[in-house]
Formats: sequence, structure tokens, C-alpha cells
Amino acid sequence: MGVIFALSAETGTESSGLSGAVVDVVTKVTGAVGLHPDHDTLQLVVRKLAHFSAYLILGALAIVAWRRWPGARAARSGRRVRWDLIGPALIAIAYAGTDEAHQLLVTGRSGQVTDVLIDSAGVLVGVWLVALARRSAKSEPDYGDGVTDNANAGGSSR
Repeated sequence: MGVIFALSAETGTESSGLSGAVVDVVTKVTGAVGLHPDHDTLQLVVRKLAHFSAYLILGALAIVAWRRWPGARAARSGRRVRWDLIGPALIAIAYAGTDEAHQLLVTGRSGQVTDVLIDSAGVLVGVWLVALARRSAKSEPDYGDGVTDNANAGGSSR
């Protein structure tokens, strides 16, 4: 959140300079392979991908932090609602809204509802990826070789 806040506190000129530097690198790379995208379109794509990526990371970190919170275990017992996923997502999405409001106070910046939506999509993907990774880490692979089945069943192969 600190990195996002610091980037949002940059003036419009500073922010444009940073995304412009990224656009310059992308333009060189795409030019080397014979592609020549429109500069303004590329600038827009770079800025929106930065929003999405930053909030994807925030969403992933929020779910990890939530699971480490001592109260999370109590919130999980007997629940029907997946607060272990919804809670961190709501916090990160709320932060996206406050971040855009913060930009209204910065010279040369503006808060955009579309950016909150892009940020929210990033949060949801980050939360989903961590949940998916946890789910696949919990499941044991079935190799179908008979060795694992016998070892787990406590049987012998005689």
C-alpha cells in the first residue's frame, strides 16, 4: 500500500515521466520486431496495466496477510460465506477507491472511476490466484501407480 500511495502522490508530470520511460522501452522492443504501436494508445495501455498489476499484487498480499491474522481462524469456523476471500478483497478494493480520491488532491492528477474498476479486477485476480495456488497445494496428486495407493492404505503388495 505504501508503494501505491507513493506513486499516487507523484504529480501528473512525474507520473507521466515514469510511464513515458516504460513506453519508450516498449516502443524500442516492438520496433525491433517490426511493430509500431500508436504512442498515446501504448501510454494508456502501460498506465492501465500498471494499475491492474499493482492491485493484483495487493490482492495477493492481502489474502496472505488476512490468513496470518489471528482472528481469521475464528471467522472461518462454521461459516458459509468465504470471508477469507471476501474480506481481503473488500479491503483492497476500498483502498483502490481511497487511492483515486487521494489523486484528486495531487497536482496534475485526477481520480477515475474506471481506474477503481481496473484496480478491483486486479485485486480479484490476485485473490483468485492465491486461492487457486492454495487449493492445488492442498490436493495430493494421484499418479495411479499403485505405490501411493498401497502406502496410503497401509496395505502391502504381497
